[in-house]
Amino acid sequence: FQSSRDPYAGLLSTELTVHEPTLHARLSVMSVDGVDVFADVGGGPTFVFDTISSRDTSAERRQSITGAFSATGGVALYLPKRWLPKKGASRVTGGLETSFGYQYRGTIDVSTDRDLDDDPLTSTTADFGDFGMSCFFFRFGVFVREM
Repeated sequence: FQSSRDPYAGLLSTELTVHEPTLHARLSVMSVDGVDVFADVGGGPTFVFDTISSRDTSAERRQSITGAFSATGGVALYLPKRWLPKKGASRVTGGLETSFGYQYRGTIDVSTDRDLDDDPLTSTTADFGDFGMSCFFFRFGVFVREM
């Protein structure tokens, strides 16, 4: 994901770009034909590129690395096999999936303090501090599955 802001009307702009490759493992158990209960865990590194530039100076680019982890549990409801064509035919089914979980992502330093020692006038920028996105979440979706 990416975000860019210009909080000082052209005097100072910031851009935050995040790349987050993740690896997930999913365990699914069919309790009843047409109902799957599942658990999903995953995580990976988070690469953050923070660019700060102003009208008079070139961009400063900083890189941070943190981690992300998520755990999800839920249920998937779909058409049972007995309602699908007999063996030998391709079996395509659709259904609904709902889940809930928690995602943790390490904090990211997004402060905009600038070192302007060569500037004849003293200037101060706002310190935005740290940014963290850890939360509980829920999902609801529709899927198509080939068996």
